Amino acid sequence: MYIDLVRRVLEQAVDTYATEHGETVSTVLSQIREQIDKTSTEYRKDEPQIKYHDALCRLGYLYRHATANATLFELVVRESGELRSVVRASVDGKLEICAVGGGPGTELLGLVKYLLQCRLGFPRKVVFTVLDLVPQWAETWQQLADASEDELRKTLKDEKHACLVIAPVLLPLDATDASAFKSYAYQFGRANIIVFNYLFSERKTKLPNLKKTLKHLHSVAASGCVFVVIDRLEKNPTFMNDVVALFSDLFGVTVRAHTFRGTLDGDEQTADMGTMLNNVLGNPRVRFFTDMYRDPTVFWLVVTKP
Repeated sequence: MYIDLVRRVLEQAVDTYATEHGETVSTVLSQIREQIDKTSTEYRKDEPQIKYHDALCRLGYLYRHATANATLFELVVRESGELRSVVRASVDGKLEICAVGGGPGTELLGLVKYLLQCRLGFPRKVVFTVLDLVPQWAETWQQLADASEDELRKTLKDEKHACLVIAPVLLPLDATDASAFKSYAYQFGRANIIVFNYLFSERKTKLPNLKKTLKHLHSVAASGCVFVVIDRLEKNPTFMNDVVALFSDLFGVTVRAHTFRGTLDGDEQTADMGTMLNNVLGNPRVRFFTDMYRDPTVFWLVVTKP
């Protein structure tokens, strides 16, 4: 599902970009590949400089990482009893998710696939509050939301669930500036789930600032709100330990981090991206372990506000 949805969004976005800039699709794809190659080394830096304001950079991220990050969120929902309980409680009601540094909406894709595969019931409405400093992500997010709604309608033939609505709320906030969050107590207080997906690894040098933001979100969140972290597991365990300690101290409980070293689901085949995208852009990210020793490259944690 992920690869099919991402391919459709990419093809439409590339065609639109090529028309607007008077370029061929082939030229645009080559430029996207250049952006992918430029940013690949940035992710390992303490303060990555990634030009998400550039449409080609965003499309490169969507192609290379969206499917992987959606898979990870789906995995965490499946593995966490706390998250599964929240999702089940929203059946025939409303589910509200806040994605801090939410960018292109990979959590939405993960949730939709989980709902479709489990078939244990569906919310009537999913509200996604997306926090990201790059407002241009709104374009990609809406495209993925529309594609997800189409997938739900196509798969769910009965009228009861075919009307499931995905409602995005996009806030251009800096996650490292806690003061920016103070005007949105009602917005964050409604959240059932608050997700930090690869946020801390891109803001290593600003963990003290993120601690203040997290403290504010914790203070306004309702009881039962589930906080989720999915991030890069590095060779040096200090980073993961710092993030775990941050949540343990704030929530006053022992927080356990889990690791993952699997691959994409078997039904997600990179060949489904199409020959042209595969040949020019290379393969999307498909595995979560190192080349030599197959060490896991992802950690995640879940903790609930009592």
